[in-house]
Amino acid sequence: MNNTPVVNYEQIQAYLQDLLISKSEALPKGFNQTRFLQNCMIVLRETQGIEQVKIESIGDTILKGAFLGLDFLNKECYTFVDNRNIGTKDKPIWIKDLKFRTDYKGEIKLAKKYSLKRIHDIYAKVVREGDAFEESIIDGKPSINFKPIPFNSNHIVGVFAVCLYDDGIMIYDTMSKGEVELIRKTYSKTPDGKTWQESWGEMAKKTVIRRLCKLIELEFDNIEQTEAYQESSGMIFDDNQEKPIRMPEPLPIPVPDDPRTIIKPETFKLEEKEKSEFLTKVEKMKKNCPPDDWNKLIGDFGKPESIDTKEDATMFLKVLSERINRRLAKEKEKSPISSDSDIMSDKEKAEFLTKVKNLKKNCSQEDWELFIANYGSPEIIKTKTESKNFLQELITVVNISENRINEELPF
Repeated sequence: MNNTPVVNYEQIQAYLQDLLISKSEALPKGFNQTRFLQNCMIVLRETQGIEQVKIESIGDTILKGAFLGLDFLNKECYTFVDNRNIGTKDKPIWIKDLKFRTDYKGEIKLAKKYSLKRIHDIYAKVVREGDAFEESIIDGKPSINFKPIPFNSNHIVGVFAVCLYDDGIMIYDTMSKGEVELIRKTYSKTPDGKTWQESWGEMAKKTVIRRLCKLIELEFDNIEQTEAYQESSGMIFDDNQEKPIRMPEPLPIPVPDDPRTIIKPETFKLEEKEKSEFLTKVEKMKKNCPPDDWNKLIGDFGKPESIDTKEDATMFLKVLSERINRRLAKEKEKSPISSDSDIMSDKEKAEFLTKVKNLKKNCSQEDWELFIANYGSPEIIKTKTESKNFLQELITVVNISENRINEELPF
């Protein structure tokens, strides 16, 4: 008997098509859905291990590329199957996920498209042994001079990225091989992954481009694009963020006797207490979800009372939160602003987000999720008045969260 699983690509294509239609408002202007979907299906058919990934994970990954307007077939972004622990460190529960990453070409495309200041050119180069590379400052302006040896195949010693604006201003960044390796080992979510092993030079260029982009002011069209970009690097550059634990490969998922359907990883039932907590969260969040979105959510997942696995509960809350945030973002876009002076400057917005981030550390995950469901993501806040109210309400939630924790302490 042939136990090789068969993937239902027609089912996947139909699912992705419905997903793209439902998210059409968040897609870039001029987005060619037909061509994008055709290219995606070509890539998915060549993706190793796709038969072990749930269709919802495939949808999430493909949507990130769609939001950013990147082409999988043109190597502007790529996918790969990876392991995800939905349990704990001591009691791991492993499932297969489809991951999304931008490539070097995709990083350049996004920088050129979404930079507030028009970019004439942006690129990255690797420096090999024997190449001539010189940095200097002339009349207070930075300058670099690079003369590579033609067809040089010596070892890579460093990498640099350059951004040249239309007004002639240049910014650049450089990294030695040691710096790239430090970032790979310290911040990469897959430091020993296939892309680093087989395409170290391309990954090094992507790394320095991504770091240079921190100096380029990017402004995306919506929250979905911003979140997709933040999740696409495969790096965790925030020193305050816990480094993920890399666990060994899980045991292979058993292949069913009937290979005609997509293989689904083992599911884990919600315990009675977990089910009660899940339903309580849904009830609190539901009031902020538009009726049409709620009905579509029920159509996709069924009533929350019928959900009995941890993965489905997590996915339900994630989609519910996204739809609430989208509604809140639309309302804020339509709401009149009292005066131009009330709009936060870039510096004020950055300071506001930093304050939110620091407060969030003292807020339980449950309280944070419910807070966002009521007030929206901090990224959609535009005015000083809104930011002040947002912080005041968050401080109240943090105080309540801390008091609850103190009451639970045995001393």
